[in-house]
Amino acid sequence: MGKSSGGIRNSSRNDIIKVKGDGSTPSSVKNIGSIRDITDKVSNREVKRAISKYHSRIGLNTREVKIADLKNAYGIAIISPSTNSGTVYLDRKAFSNSKKLIKADKEEYRRGEKVHTNKAIQHTTIHELAHTTWTNHHSGTKHKQAGKEISKLYREYKRSKSNSLGEYASTNVNEFYAEGMSKAILGKKDKYSSKLLSITKKYKL
Repeated sequence: MGKSSGGIRNSSRNDIIKVKGDGSTPSSVKNIGSIRDITDKVSNREVKRAISKYHSRIGLNTREVKIADLKNAYGIAIISPSTNSGTVYLDRKAFSNSKKLIKADKEEYRRGEKVHTNKAIQHTTIHELAHTTWTNHHSGTKHKQAGKEISKLYREYKRSKSNSLGEYASTNVNEFYAEGMSKAILGKKDKYSSKLLSITKKYKL
């Protein structure tokens, strides 16, 4: 995410990068390392817990969760439509200071920008993992079939003027899905997050 949800630090709030072919890493992603290299103990623990939770509830579409130096984002997802897979990169600097990261996320919860969960660091990680599970850039048959239902639900969400998933979820259908899945796994499920989880399992994304 930009600096916030995944992080809404970037003005465009675009935390998805679509690449061609084998999903080569963009040149803007630098100093790539393992999540084992996260020096902040709380961040290290919470990232690993988020991955474990996501795997147990959804299954992981990627084994690639790394840290790197990012520009204007707490986390991003690199998506390769040709392979329907992705890689998550978490910002090295942001995740080296868990107190600051949690404080920033809680402020965004307070302003209603992000769906509220009680696990701020896990939220960022799961949001990006959700992008690797589904975006409207994925080209697989099951992704396209699921996309019809997800898009219909998104339009319903927009018409309802609900803010149950936060303002960020209204940005586009991809952020709606990622924030909804974050709530389904970490928060108190509502109509939209429950339905997104159901669609994900129905199509075995």
